[in-house]
Order: sequence, then structure tokens, then C-alpha cells
Amino acid sequence: MTDAAHVTGSETYSAVIVDDERIARVGLRAMLARHPQFRVVGEARDGVEAAAIIRDLRPHVIFLDIQMPGRDGFDVIRELTAVGRPAAYVFVTAHATRALEAYEVDAVDYLHKPFSDARLARTVQRVLRHLRGSRRASAAAGPERLLLRTADGAVFVEPGDIRRVSVEGNYLRVFAGASEYVVRRTMADFAHELRHAGFIRISRSELVNSARVRVVHRRLGGRYQVVLDGGQSLMSSRRYRRDLHAALPDLG
Repeated sequence: MTDAAHVTGSETYSAVIVDDERIARVGLRAMLARHPQFRVVGEARDGVEAAAIIRDLRPHVIFLDIQMPGRDGFDVIRELTAVGRPAAYVFVTAHATRALEAYEVDAVDYLHKPFSDARLARTVQRVLRHLRGSRRASAAAGPERLLLRTADGAVFVEPGDIRRVSVEGNYLRVFAGASEYVVRRTMADFAHELRHAGFIRISRSELVNSARVRVVHRRLGGRYQVVLDGGQSLMSSRRYRRDLHAALPDLG
């Protein structure tokens, strides 16, 4: 067992590999497969492709080459930083002379090709410590994004984009932006993950984003009609009345 395994526990982080050489991407993916803490979700062959795939997938960590056609690795970082796409960056390059520049842009590590499994293990340890530290700092504010595993694959969504989550048999339907995702999770687990992100459990089968609540009408029997910004009208249950009052104290 590597030192990195001691650091991580059971957490898994998404990763993207960026390198213009296919053999380098294949080799790094194979090496990372020995570290189950990381899940490679995408690859890119140049700076333009890298910026697009990182914007779409929002990975936790990016293994990034420097010398590539078009934009180099530093151009990619500058572009993503300008639009608010923070991540942990690891430069993986044959150009040893640019290490100082890498640390000036807050890269977590700098891997000089060729590197050994032992050297990659040390990088994994550094990245995990960096990511875990960032998570602890932001835990009270709730998760920055959620990984939803659907029948069609995995997708990341931001909690603020979610309007509501509804129970459908043994599944949940997540309404986020203009999309809907069906995932096999329990409502209790989902509500717990979003407990610091402003979500309210209003019934056994409905979880709503309090920021999306526009009108609440009192109904008979201690129940409330909750209207969201998209016009959806949902009925609360008496069992979750206390949760609704705690999140929206002006209800009276």
C-alpha cells in the first residue's frame, strides 16, 4: 500500500490528462489506474481541446503537458483561471527548465518525464493533501458540485443549478438547469450531502433548493404549498414542517 492510500481514505477525485502525445496519455492513464483515488474522466490532445473539456467536466485535478500545439499549458491555466475554473494542476512535461513558472501559477507538482511509479505516488500524495485541505476549508458552505451517476454515464452539476429532487420508485430525479437526471440514490443520502447548500426536505419525496422558492402558501392541516421559480407547485407534509420553518422562518 502506498503512502497516498493512507492519505485518502475512500474518497475519489476526477482527473483529466492533457498531452499531445497519445503514448504519453496512455502511459499516464495506466499508471494512474494503480491509484483508485483518481478516476480519469477525459483526455485532451492540445490546449484548445483541454480548455473545452475542462470547462465541461470540471475535474478535480489536471495532469497537464506544457509544450503543445496552439496554446501551451500555461495558456490553458490562465484562460481557466480567468473564467473561474479552479483545479489542482500537475505539470507532466519533458521540459525541466520551466518548473519555476509552474510553481508561480500554484501548480501542486511538476513531473519531469520520464518518471517512475514511486515519483507519481509522491505526486498523488501531494494532490490528495491539497484537495482534502480545500474540501475542509469549504465544507461548511456545502459541496461545490455533485457527481451524478446515471445510466448514460457520470455528470457533474453545481448545487445552485438544482431546483428540486424527487423520488421515483428506487430512483431520484434531479432537476438541474434545463436537464433532468435519474440516479439510483436514496433521498436521505442526497439530502445529507446538500445539508449545507440551502436545500429543504419538504416531504418524503421532495427536496427543494430554498434559493428557488418564490411563494409559500399555508394550507389546512399544517401543510404548505411551495412554488418554485420555474412555476412548479409542490405540497409539503406535516412531518417536514419543522424543516421548512427552520429554513424559511418568516412562514410564522
